[in-house]
Amino acid sequence: MSGEGNDNIPRNMRDIKGLLKFCIENTKSEDASGPSVFSPMDEERKKWLVEALMSMTESPQKRMLELIEILIGQVEDSKVSAIEELTEWCEDIDLASDFFKMGGLQIIPTLLNNERGKLRASVCELVAVLVQNNPTCQQVVLENKILTKLVDMLENDTDSLVKTKALYAMSCKTSCKIQYKLDNE
Repeated sequence: MSGEGNDNIPRNMRDIKGLLKFCIENTKSEDASGPSVFSPMDEERKKWLVEALMSMTESPQKRMLELIEILIGQVEDSKVSAIEELTEWCEDIDLASDFFKMGGLQIIPTLLNNERGKLRASVCELVAVLVQNNPTCQQVVLENKILTKLVDMLENDTDSLVKTKALYAMSCKTSCKIQYKLDNE
């Protein structure tokens, strides 16, 4: 590439659509002005292209499963970064729904009870992203008493960041006009 205005190019494409957009935007100056002549690609070049495309993309669901496995594991140091990456993936409403289908719900209560405040706050933010404008995820959170746990955290947690993130998660949940019910009704 020529280096003209390419200082902000993302290095890791998350999907094939992002890779295609990147390629189109950065090869405009190379577009042919005349007719193109296509020929079959030799095997070596084809192999290189497939490897390049595979190294620049990843399956969101596969990566989310890997992150859930990290959160189930015993290594505490990597859990906050795993939650933060899951939060980024779950900003896509379809991937947020997939998170619950993959068994992500089972890890949330345990993580909300973790002794590390930074981890609890990160999980609250994940819950906020999951339920924001997503009635399916909101219903799952209601049915599994996660909202009640967030209320408890808001009232009783000693970490102010956790309280802030719990309030954020509750506000994302209640903003979509689904009837709020306490779990002990």
